[in-house]
Amino acid sequence: MNCEVCQLKELEVEHYEIREVLRCILHTIIFHRALGLVRPKDIDLELFEITYVQCGDLEVEKKIDEKIEQFISWVEKHPNKKSQVIICLQFLCNATFSF
Repeated sequence: MNCEVCQLKELEVEHYEIREVLRCILHTIIFHRALGLVRPKDIDLELFEITYVQCGDLEVEKKIDEKIEQFISWVEKHPNKKSQVIICLQFLCNATFSF
């Protein structure tokens, strides 16, 4: 299987910023990689005074929020460790969303 790796520059964020930063990044990636019909939904992020786009799919939003909460839980349990998020996308025909 061929795999393309895109590594973003390291971001340092405060604990209270983690949730919104991850929502913005993950929803932006998923929106731009979405296959099929999407219903764009603008989200204003007042914390950083920017707007990003979500797919408008409640199932996708729920899955992303679940993963973000898991990550935040890990960060809270390991406060002195550097944290990292890795995203792996698979595109399959006639498959349901998998994160």
